[in-house]
Amino acid sequence: MGCYPVDVHELSQIITRLNITKSASYDNIGPKLLKCILPYVLQPLLFMYNMSFSTGVFPDILKIAKVLPSYKKDDPHQPCNYRPISLLSIFSKVLEKLMHKNCIVI
Repeated sequence: MGCYPVDVHELSQIITRLNITKSASYDNIGPKLLKCILPYVLQPLLFMYNMSFSTGVFPDILKIAKVLPSYKKDDPHQPCNYRPISLLSIFSKVLEKLMHKNCIVI
């Protein structure tokens, strides 16, 4: 798999299109906060994402998820009536969107 490098415009465009109603993960950084601090973190994120593409390594810290139970139906006292919801880091979601857009299978 090969990935094209990401530029500043592309990264800022993906981040500004994020849905701000989504929940934050274990790091308590949600899309709304990321949009607010974007000018300050754009260059470090660009470096991290391009480094991930060039080395082919997905950072371990982005693999962590916050797992919450979500009630489905019937008796709320039965554990089988819940399903797990995994909240991934917003940085992981941005990297996933960049990979979908910039990577090709060779």
